[in-house]
Amino acid sequence: MDFLFNTPNTDYRNQVFYASGVWKKPIGVTMIQFFLVGAGGGGGGGFLSTGSTATSGGGGGGGGAQTKLLIPAIFLPDELYVNIGVGGAGGVNGVSGGTTYVDLINGNNTSATLIAYANGGSGGTYPATGSGTITNGGAGGVVSTAGDTVYTGLGLFSSVAGGAGGNGSGGTTALAGISTATSLTSGGGGGGSRNAANTRGAPAGITGNNVFLPNVTIRTVTNSDFTTYGGVDGVYSVSPFQSYGGAGAHSTSGSNVTTLCGGVGGNGLLGSGGGGGGGNNSACASPGNGGNGGNGFALITCF
Repeated sequence: MDFLFNTPNTDYRNQVFYASGVWKKPIGVTMIQFFLVGAGGGGGGGFLSTGSTATSGGGGGGGGAQTKLLIPAIFLPDELYVNIGVGGAGGVNGVSGGTTYVDLINGNNTSATLIAYANGGSGGTYPATGSGTITNGGAGGVVSTAGDTVYTGLGLFSSVAGGAGGNGSGGTTALAGISTATSLTSGGGGGGSRNAANTRGAPAGITGNNVFLPNVTIRTVTNSDFTTYGGVDGVYSVSPFQSYGGAGAHSTSGSNVTTLCGGVGGNGLLGSGGGGGGGNNSACASPGNGGNGGNGFALITCF
């Protein structure tokens, strides 16, 4: 069974691709609809500082764009290649998510052979300096245009940008949640920071629609050390489709600030961005990285 759309994998009406492969046109269909989602960008890591000096959080990765094309089946060959974008890795600087596209078999991924495509989101960045500087989140995947491939002229085409990743905190004010009101794939939340006096700015969660999906809240604890608390992973809904990015992570703080590490950003799901890492200290070799972006996917529906 296909657990995303709850339909058998043998049901030609809804063929879902989570990994790259070959699509074969069923016999007796008249219209084909492609729904493509680009991969999410990875979150950026928190700034490395010495001891209890100021440190900024990393930026969240951007969400992937979505593209839809409805085209008469007679205009398509019997087989097409489906490429699924791979989610960008989180790290010091987040990696951009890959492009999801449908191409002619033996094509070369150019406007002459592409059927349709959806761009991935950009990766979140590492802070340029310590605390006080806002860290840029990754841009959402940009829309594709009808002029980018000749085959969109044969059908009904639309494309929507992905949600932008949240900026990492540069101060002690709590970051606002990432809004999901305008995008189906959200960016990841920005990571939290601290100042030299160990006062923290809380990272960003994801503000859900509270009907089909809840908020993605940041982890909280009752003691003074949030250091090992990374961002919560994203969530998604099938009906209606929407995917949320990972929350940002907490910065180091408390009495053990010189030895503990910033949290890792939450991972995005199904085209959403990874959360930014929390502000870090130089005693940590790698923790405080951003979370990974979610892979893209493709749904091909036959009528």
